[in-house]
Amino acid sequence: MPRGRHAVVVAAALWAAGGFAVAEGLVTGWGSAAPPTAAWDSSALADYLLTGQTPHPAVARVIAAEGEGTSMGSGVLVDINATQGLVLTNWHVVRGAKSAVLVQFPDGFQSAGTVIRSDEAWDLAAVVIWKPAAAPVVLAQADPAVGEPLTIAGFGRGAYREQTGPCTEYLSPGEGHPREFLELQARARQGDSGGAIFN
Repeated sequence: MPRGRHAVVVAAALWAAGGFAVAEGLVTGWGSAAPPTAAWDSSALADYLLTGQTPHPAVARVIAAEGEGTSMGSGVLVDINATQGLVLTNWHVVRGAKSAVLVQFPDGFQSAGTVIRSDEAWDLAAVVIWKPAAAPVVLAQADPAVGEPLTIAGFGRGAYREQTGPCTEYLSPGEGHPREFLELQARARQGDSGGAIFN
């Protein structure tokens, strides 16, 4: 990915019909995560190399076991401390998780994660993991303007992919909430939910 791009929205609520995204502040008061898993074979991500797009190192796949199935989405690393990382994703990706979620980065690092905060109305969840090698995204200093080109990034249910389209408008998640849902014209796939939007 070209240097100099910043994360406009750090947890995107993406639907294939509209490509919506959501902006919200960072979470404070981290919790603890389960210890990192044993060495993981990054060749499991080899399918991403065949797309012609290099995965952004801070964009991760998020997997949550729920009941009889599995929810798969994306997430983005937004902060780190000495031993932990903070990943934002969508609430609907992890809402049915019966245990720790699994967060996998393109370099092969993976960690169990604990959901420490969530907001159903804004469709956001903060997950604490063990510290990955990836650097967190740099957050944009200003909201994107309507018409500005933006790029969504996520893993879908398969390969990493970026899609670019214009910002179309700002919406509200419901009555009593400000118009801070960002809508953009880009095709999202199931499993892209929770990925970043870059300017």
